Amino acid sequence: MGSLYYASDKAMFDALTQRKVTIAHLRELFLSRGIIISPDTNKEFLARQFSSFFHDYADFQKLSILIGAHSARERTTNINLKVVLSKQKLLESLESTKEMLEDKHQDSVDYWVEGDAILCTVRYTKTDYGQSEFRQVVQKDAQIKFEPTTDGWKVTGPMNDKFKVVSAALQSQIETLTDEKVSVVDISLASFPDSSLRSKFFRQMIYALPKMKVLDVIDVATYNPVKDIDDDMLEDEFDSSDVDEPEIKETKAITRISKAQLRGQGVLESEQLLSLEANGFYIWKILWHAVDENQFDSDVYVLESQFGKQSECADFSYIVKGVMRYQSVGEYGARIKANPVDEERIKKLIVKAAESTLAAITKGK
Repeated sequence: MGSLYYASDKAMFDALTQRKVTIAHLRELFLSRGIIISPDTNKEFLARQFSSFFHDYADFQKLSILIGAHSARERTTNINLKVVLSKQKLLESLESTKEMLEDKHQDSVDYWVEGDAILCTVRYTKTDYGQSEFRQVVQKDAQIKFEPTTDGWKVTGPMNDKFKVVSAALQSQIETLTDEKVSVVDISLASFPDSSLRSKFFRQMIYALPKMKVLDVIDVATYNPVKDIDDDMLEDEFDSSDVDEPEIKETKAITRISKAQLRGQGVLESEQLLSLEANGFYIWKILWHAVDENQFDSDVYVLESQFGKQSECADFSYIVKGVMRYQSVGEYGARIKANPVDEERIKKLIVKAAESTLAAITKGK
């Protein structure tokens, strides 16, 4: 289906009685039917009246924009396309990908050249039928950037299914147009099953951001893969050979904890985290505070990185959660959104730190 064009009378009534819908909004809806209402009329009565009318796509769109679901900020991810490919060939591959996405997925795709880079915007609709009718459809934009590297192109975009679809389609188009095999390299610890190495990645990565100083780690999420336990370990057997009684088996209750999250101050060196790591847990998500190392009155940046696939430590992503503005020595304001320039700069530092840390771990292996 992909899109919704009609809402039932009940869904319309439920939507019109929400707090977000004011008498002013109802007045506008009734005026579209040539009806003038009084501001003193009961809101529920008006909602019941309007929901009994015939409704069209325009009505649905108005209410969807007003009370519908809004797209949350998404984490960013990177992949590297290892292939000898000119900018012109990449543009040709993008054009073929654009045609496929617009034809098969009904997306809207635009791309343009900006310096050495190529920018691409994919506008698409995400539908969640588990939500109420006016919250089922969300309009989203995926901003994707292609930057040349010494051995191919770095692709930066949101960590979601649409980015994966676009990346896979582009890879296929490149191979079709150039007859060359494209190797995709990303930041992943899938080949490092050792839990200590996986935690080591985050412990080293946050300190590897160039010109940034870690103030504190305030949130750590850990994971412990569930391993198969032999049935012999679950049962204690008691044999009584001198009596004619059947063999008795007592089954012990087994406790398995696969996830644990710690929040507070100094989490990274806390006894609780160290104890978890000693028992096979490893870090898969980390949230920390950092400042510009060479700036006395630096703002505090709230940064987060994680692996979306916890068991494999794959799908690496990151986000600048916000910034706390410097007010005076030791005092900072409430967290607000970082400006786009700072956000882009710090994201690049996180990628650089993650790649160098992974390279160091790979070399040490």
